Amino acid sequence: MSEGRSWWRNLGEYRDAEIERIDAMEDALGVLLEDARTIRQLIASLEMCHHKAKRRVANLLQAIGEGRTAKGPRLPKGEPLRPEQVRWRALADVLDLWVTQVPHEDALDELPHHAAAIRDFYHRLGEFSSLKAWQIEHIRLRILDHVFPFVHYKSIERDEPDSDSRRQTLAQRLVTSGPPGAKTDFSLAGAIDNTVPCNWNFEANLRLVLSTIGGNGEMSGIWAAHGCNLRFNPLREEMMALAAALGDFVADRSPGERAPLVEPLGDPAPLKKWLAASLAKTIRVEMSIESSA
Repeated sequence: MSEGRSWWRNLGEYRDAEIERIDAMEDALGVLLEDARTIRQLIASLEMCHHKAKRRVANLLQAIGEGRTAKGPRLPKGEPLRPEQVRWRALADVLDLWVTQVPHEDALDELPHHAAAIRDFYHRLGEFSSLKAWQIEHIRLRILDHVFPFVHYKSIERDEPDSDSRRQTLAQRLVTSGPPGAKTDFSLAGAIDNTVPCNWNFEANLRLVLSTIGGNGEMSGIWAAHGCNLRFNPLREEMMALAAALGDFVADRSPGERAPLVEPLGDPAPLKKWLAASLAKTIRVEMSIESSA
């Protein structure tokens, strides 16, 4: 297996005959130039669960068409916060108010522009307890890790629960009444660890986790992170259509009404076809259009 086969790392252990055919397309290209390798690395890092997945797919289509890309690792320190990061920081600040036992009315005075989140979070969490505070602090720090990715956060000196309370956290479950086919029963500890802002369903996930911590029992809704329940992502139908259009491009078939979706690719060429096939396969598997089980 060549080094290039690490391109499939974002699909985990999933392998099938189509991937073998795509690998053969790569082999037929010979030595890859740096631009091609960079684009394929970006496909290998694509996560359809990310809240920017649609934009990243569009960037990849443009890169395949142009044969180069300026995209790469995330921006260095010192860049201004993006709007979504400002929102995430505000949610972390609301959680901090609850953890430090700031009364509801005082919290509204302190963060008046986030009154809706304060009312919602305080209602879901209910009465204060040291166990709840430890759980919420963990979520808060996970959020801040995504707001300020180059800052290493560690919990400030607040009382942590004893070993019995830690065992309670591991024993708790997050249960929802989601639609048919959805996973609806989760370890609360796992849900806490994976309630991160980069996910497309982050705020819904956060509300479900807070309700569970607050002791509200079974709730309606979908908890979805990484590959779990990704098929319920609103992008799914659009990505299905794109994957089909990419398949037409690779096979030299007319995409018909889907033609505008692959217009950025330009005229077919062997390198473009390999990259397009790789992107289509990645989308289909990650979006659970094909089972990765």
